Amino acid sequence: MEMEPLSYIPAGVLAAALSWVTNGLLIRFLGSRGVIYLSPGVEEGAKTGLALWFSASIPASHLVFGLVEGVWDAFKGRR
Repeated sequence: MEMEPLSYIPAGVLAAALSWVTNGLLIRFLGSRGVIYLSPGVEEGAKTGLALWFSASIPASHLVFGLVEGVWDAFKGRR
């Protein structure tokens, strides 16, 4: 399988968005235990799964996810 150039960007951004929505649902329905026990698997699955779907670099997709998450956390803390 050949990697598509720059496809790691949408893969990482979509993984971050999917994880954000899923984590919100986990908090709403399962509380902190859902986030503690299920979120790591959801996030890793989203990052790796979408990288594979987009034929993207897995490490680069994880990096983009981390950057999106870091920017989100930085701006969230300023409100």
